[in-house]
Amino acid sequence: MPGAKQKDNANVIKRSTKLAIRVKKIQFSPDGTQFACVTTEGLLIYSLAQDLLNQTTFNPYEIDETVTIDNIINHIKSENYLSALIMAMRLNEEEVIEKVFKCVPIESVTLISANFPSNYLFKFLEFLQRQIAKSQDIEWNMIWLKELIKYNEHVLKGCRQGTAYSSQAFSMN
Repeated sequence: MPGAKQKDNANVIKRSTKLAIRVKKIQFSPDGTQFACVTTEGLLIYSLAQDLLNQTTFNPYEIDETVTIDNIINHIKSENYLSALIMAMRLNEEEVIEKVFKCVPIESVTLISANFPSNYLFKFLEFLQRQIAKSQDIEWNMIWLKELIKYNEHVLKGCRQGTAYSSQAFSMN
């Protein structure tokens, strides 16, 4: 460094302490089997039951700070249904996806299906399969399915030729 009297300043500049991970907040589940920590490294979730952790905890997909329930509601109110649906899928909460799905007017299904992003298509088709299996509203689900297949046939054909996709996701057992 300019003006320095020592020749080997690298040893003077080296960190003498190791970096620490700081826990900002911790929350426990009501039954005491899980807890979550907000740290300088991110959100960490711990559970006593490994299979429970994989199935029932918050598991977002490509989430950022703009994906919130309030933003999803605002998109629905402004009739921007595709954005609301994609944000709900990024949040990856089944109830939120279902609420947005049911808020879409029938006349918007064709436009949404025609512009549906291919990276969310299979995830949405899996959701639609679950809706078909449990819902009484068969016509609504079939309209969605027909429009998605009509406008995204090229994605589905490319999947068959390229990467293998689980056929059991569409089984009606």
